[in-house]
Amino acid sequence: MVPTHPDVAALTERVQALMLEHKVPGVALGLIVDGEAHTAAFGVTNAEHPLPVTEDTLFQIGSITKTYTALALMRLVERSELDLDTPIRLHLPEFRLVDEEVAARVTLRHLLTHTGSWPGDFFEKQGDGDDALARYVARMADLEQTLPLGEVYSYNNAGFALAGRLLEVRTGQSVEAAIRDLVLQPLGLQASFFFPNEVMTRRFAVGHFELERGAEPVVARDWYVGRYAAAMGGLVTSVTDQLRYARFWLNGGVSETGERLLSPATIAQMREPYLPASPVASIGLAWHVRDVDGVQLMSHGGGTNGQIAQLTLAPEHGVAVSVLTNALNGSELVTALLGEVLERLLGVKVPAPEPLTLSPEDLEPYAGRYRGRPNGEIFEFRPANGGLILEFSPGDYSAFADRPAPPPVPPRQVALTSERTFVITEGEGKGAQGEFLRDASGAVRWVRAGRVLERIDPA
Repeated sequence: MVPTHPDVAALTERVQALMLEHKVPGVALGLIVDGEAHTAAFGVTNAEHPLPVTEDTLFQIGSITKTYTALALMRLVERSELDLDTPIRLHLPEFRLVDEEVAARVTLRHLLTHTGSWPGDFFEKQGDGDDALARYVARMADLEQTLPLGEVYSYNNAGFALAGRLLEVRTGQSVEAAIRDLVLQPLGLQASFFFPNEVMTRRFAVGHFELERGAEPVVARDWYVGRYAAAMGGLVTSVTDQLRYARFWLNGGVSETGERLLSPATIAQMREPYLPASPVASIGLAWHVRDVDGVQLMSHGGGTNGQIAQLTLAPEHGVAVSVLTNALNGSELVTALLGEVLERLLGVKVPAPEPLTLSPEDLEPYAGRYRGRPNGEIFEFRPANGGLILEFSPGDYSAFADRPAPPPVPPRQVALTSERTFVITEGEGKGAQGEFLRDASGAVRWVRAGRVLERIDPA
């Protein structure tokens, strides 16, 4: 489609420049502006077997799937078949964690707000049968608490797998069938799928990564995320279907055919900030929400093995942007493009964080190693150049065939922007922000970059 809206035309040109800059093989862009949908597609689906990306090409959207899972669950809440604040043991009496007291108190609200606070990046395939998710949830019995239940946001994939299992039990269907019946079909999302045999007969994108910074993209394998991950990140869709889904949220819970799936009160509840999730955003029910110069945004990103996606909405302004890429470094393209979308279409500019230059003595409280669980990834910070050098070790992914260890990441320069927050100023992920969290004594105990990692020793 050739864009006629001048701002949309400028943004599509910008995508092409960013693709070349970041060596992203393929991108699909979707925008809703002034009530009109615009799509554009660039590049190829696969560096080894290239086909042109089109508006109908299917991409993995990863964790954007969590908003579909939440929508399905909130439809059951509105029907009084579920409750946000009732312990899920009412429906899943077999659910176990290492901490029995926590397992007995976990609610759907904890799951949808990422406040379960057990290790969330627990990835373990359990086969392709209809019992895969039940088997996965049973394995959660080995997960220990990282933080107290309900008090701190820490991104939690395992929590959404558990939410998917709750959906299965309450509907008597597989999670894929439940999301299809409660979300995909009512919204007319005919190009949205979970299973490889549904995708492989259509044009679809494969993931890519760089073996080293600046190298040509290499195809990432495995492609399929596995049935255990359906509710947390298994959906495959087109940019056209993403815009149809976005329009539902812009319309306040009403599909394009006029069917109301959620009440205005529930939509408002899902957009309401619940807890801080980062230096710039809070978590609602599944959605990340933030205010940029008076403009309310709701968004979610997604990443699989070599694919990065982003969906951002400004409901009060009728604006939506969907970006689908087939490269890990598509995250850098997405970050750059979203800033320009907000400025061109909404007239707001995301304020750049202001780095502080501090002495080694001022930086010493933050220096040290921080470990994630259950895979043991390490963030190590050490003072340098008036800020901190961040070195990342990926941990052990050997047990998870669908989640190979990422390629090595060179050390990155980090600057504090307050006594709590920091920004990456040089290197991979430049512009990304995180924060240090303190314990009751005031000592720096954790670092949060989406997930919370616990300090294990000083540098």
